[in-house]
Amino acid sequence: MRIRLALAALTASSLAACGSSSAYSCTNRTCKVTFQGTGDQDLSSALGPGGTVEFVDADGETVTVRIAGKQATLVKGARRRVGAFAVTATKVDGKDVALRVVGR
Repeated sequence: MRIRLALAALTASSLAACGSSSAYSCTNRTCKVTFQGTGDQDLSSALGPGGTVEFVDADGETVTVRIAGKQATLVKGARRRVGAFAVTATKVDGKDVALRVVGR
């Protein structure tokens, strides 16, 4: 019985670690990035130096992000400058988040 419980706990923790993903598309210096769960995405090749976008947390209609080491809380639909980047949270639905990030 203890072996079964240990295996169940190990399986649950392994599945939890796989619970986040991200995807992106970029044109010129504008990127759309989506997250399912917290995580980060390196967009430096499209946005320039410091273009790593991290989804830290979401709560209701707000999302906390970190870009180029600067943390900011965004309200869904509002555009905000975060360092050298203009960021808009286009979707905030639990841990499903979509951002539009415009580089310099």
